[in-house]
Amino acid sequence: MNERSVKYVEIKRSDNGTQLIYTEQGAFFDGHDLPEHREHGTKFMLDKLGLEMQNE
Repeated sequence: MNERSVKYVEIKRSDNGTQLIYTEQGAFFDGHDLPEHREHGTKFMLDKLGLEMQNE
């Protein structure tokens, strides 16, 4: 896979608890990595993180 990406994760306090800001910028050259796949994988990862945080 020919991919170049940069991911930033920021976690900070907010009035309602904790805010997570996730930013990903990337360039994908081979056409095999579709945006829908990346969105699904990122949503899955963040949902699992949310479940873990609730169990704390």
